[in-house]
Amino acid sequence: MSSAMRRMMGAKKAAQKQQAEAEVPADTASLAEQVQSLSVKDEPAEMSQSTPEPVPEPSAEPSSSSKSSSTSETSKQGPTEPIKPVQTKPAKSKAPKTAPASTGSTEEPTSGKSKKNKKGKEENAVPTTPLSVSPPLLNPEHEIKRIYGNIRLWDEDGTAENFTNQLTNNQKKNLEKLSRVWGGKDKRSVPGTTKKLTLVTIKPYWIPQIKSEMSVARLSADPGAFRFTHSDSYAEGEFQFVQRRAIGQDSADLFGQYPYNVSTLNQLAGNGINTGQASSESADLIERALYVFNRALLTSSQAVLGQSKFQFKYVENRQFYRTLYLYIDILARRGLWNTTLEFSKLIYSLDDADYDPYGCRYMMDHFAVQGGDTTAIKYMLEQKLAPQLGYSLALALLLDGKDAEAEQALRTAIKTFPWIGYTLAESLGTPHNHRFDSSGSDSAIEAQSQLYVLRNRTLWDDPKPKMLFTKVWDTVAFDYTRSKGPAHWYNMNESLKRHLVISGEPTLLKYAQPLAESDLYDDDPVPPREDVNVYSSGEFAASDVTLAGQNDGTDQAQDGELAPEVVAALAQIQQLCAEAGMDVMEAFQMVSMDVPEAMRGVLLTEVVNSFADE
Repeated sequence: MSSAMRRMMGAKKAAQKQQAEAEVPADTASLAEQVQSLSVKDEPAEMSQSTPEPVPEPSAEPSSSSKSSSTSETSKQGPTEPIKPVQTKPAKSKAPKTAPASTGSTEEPTSGKSKKNKKGKEENAVPTTPLSVSPPLLNPEHEIKRIYGNIRLWDEDGTAENFTNQLTNNQKKNLEKLSRVWGGKDKRSVPGTTKKLTLVTIKPYWIPQIKSEMSVARLSADPGAFRFTHSDSYAEGEFQFVQRRAIGQDSADLFGQYPYNVSTLNQLAGNGINTGQASSESADLIERALYVFNRALLTSSQAVLGQSKFQFKYVENRQFYRTLYLYIDILARRGLWNTTLEFSKLIYSLDDADYDPYGCRYMMDHFAVQGGDTTAIKYMLEQKLAPQLGYSLALALLLDGKDAEAEQALRTAIKTFPWIGYTLAESLGTPHNHRFDSSGSDSAIEAQSQLYVLRNRTLWDDPKPKMLFTKVWDTVAFDYTRSKGPAHWYNMNESLKRHLVISGEPTLLKYAQPLAESDLYDDDPVPPREDVNVYSSGEFAASDVTLAGQNDGTDQAQDGELAPEVVAALAQIQQLCAEAGMDVMEAFQMVSMDVPEAMRGVLLTEVVNSFADE
């Protein structure tokens, strides 16, 4: 075998030498072009990822050293006749190859398909309405890079150390090896599936979750409505959490046993947010909960974020609402206002717009003002979603430098709903001659006025906004007639009460009675009257639920013997580890490429079990 190889190599070198000698008389310019073309042909992948450099002009009299190096490069490549067409092809494909990388899209990868990716990008970038959800904008990394560049706002390594400092050295080593296949290179890949996470990236120090314990089901009564469902093992942990919560017992120890139980994660994160401590740990806990829901969404081919309904009456869905709301709080603390607004739109889209169980209409305008999204505010004002929107539009226009439009918008806002203006004037200490007749007021008007001022007072207290408000408030003529807006502006509905409770402002709780008098649990605050809670009743009511499509292949119950492909792959992994001394997870990465996608999760489970036993 070796002698045959030597003969082949000798013949190849002789042919290359003859070809090189024949091409030496070629002119210098064509030789330089051939060398450039050869370098393009050798490394197409690298050139598609890097910025193309300008090709230098060849000198009229190249040195002998450069000529000899060029000749040696040419001789290595063999015949150079097909070089010229290769020279132009990569140049044409450079721009399309690098363009999709900047979008940060988490769409499922396709083959060839810049047109398909471009189409998907256009669909996401042009929503149906200004309140439609654009999934790529749910990734906070886009806004972080736009504002701060390529820097990190929080220390992931420090967070990792806080969560792994209780592990033994062997456990840390095992966790490090498992993380090589946990999340993939983009940290958005789930083992056993080609789909990508949209809401969150997987942290390498998270405990790998081999199979999802939550999935998505479609309600048989409404094809467009869905419901999260729990596996038996997840339900066991949820029942333990509910029992401990009922008697006031701490549930922190359940985190070690059920690291992906959403109720436990939300409670621990909420405690950290309410006390103002451990913000990075709270963010990490909420991101884990988001991962649980995002992976569950991958089990359905029909449920689409921003388009599908997850009715608030189901306790499993309410956990999703709560997780998203806590994450909004974290994003707002980091100043990522556009991402915060996008997640607010997502909560708003989960149930009927008229219901709006979390009262997103009372906070989306605040995030839009901070992020400079005047279009969203105008749309909400046209829909008359809430009475404070006219004030927010005036503030957004003023911050955008449109002073005349801002003044006109503020006059209209004061005439339409003057109670907010009165409360703002009192808070800013603005002198005025207006008198508010409190005898005809009600709790809904006062609550909305107080809520708006608490959120936006600091914005109006800047010199320019305060000057405009003082000017308009002292000159505009208005009355307190309650007939200038829709009826829900003046009614204390369940949506407004729940929003006042979850806002965390103690001064607003008096307006939310009697909801605020009931037991308030941080993981499920203010359940609806039409509450469907399988854990409070102790029974699983699944009669109105039908499964919505196949899952990601890792969630199937594995009863009986393993599939022959899995058994063969396990034997191959053991052989590579024993005979070649290969690391178990490196062997898994190599062997799993030949295993069907639906079986990779099962294979990983068996590998982890065997690895843990060792």
